[in-house]
Amino acid sequence: MNKTKIILIVVAVLIIGFSIFSSINPVDIKDIVYSPPKNIVANENYVSVEGTWLPQNSRENNFFRDKEVNTSSIHCDKQLQTCNEARAIITQLESGSLQYGFYTHNFDYEVKEWTDSYLRAEHVGAGRVFDLTINFQNKTAVLNVKDNQDNPTASAYTDTAILGK
Repeated sequence: MNKTKIILIVVAVLIIGFSIFSSINPVDIKDIVYSPPKNIVANENYVSVEGTWLPQNSRENNFFRDKEVNTSSIHCDKQLQTCNEARAIITQLESGSLQYGFYTHNFDYEVKEWTDSYLRAEHVGAGRVFDLTINFQNKTAVLNVKDNQDNPTASAYTDTAILGK
């Protein structure tokens, strides 16, 4: 069983336990859900990244929100020129509510640049463009999200998260 499946199972069990616990004693989900620590491992042909995306903007309607717990696992292959991200998210359904949702996302990125010091990859969706940069030297990962300008309803929307914890 790979790490992503294990993480998803653990998160699902935590959601069930949290829903029972929160009906008795309301708490913030971030106080009881464990996110794995940030880990970036890179060699000349492969990169593995795990951690939690931390929003850099505090607007409520951004792609990344302060009121959620998320964990991501990213694997990049230089020969295939691809990165795959599996993300699990627990988020509050309504502000002030004790109801939470559990979501999973899978993103396939196309590597645009891969040097000795960093890689940059991109996922283009119908509505959004995700630009992922992983710096091998300072062990950072940054994800920028913006509206896909090919979409007729595109705006000047942008959001940024850094991998942390």
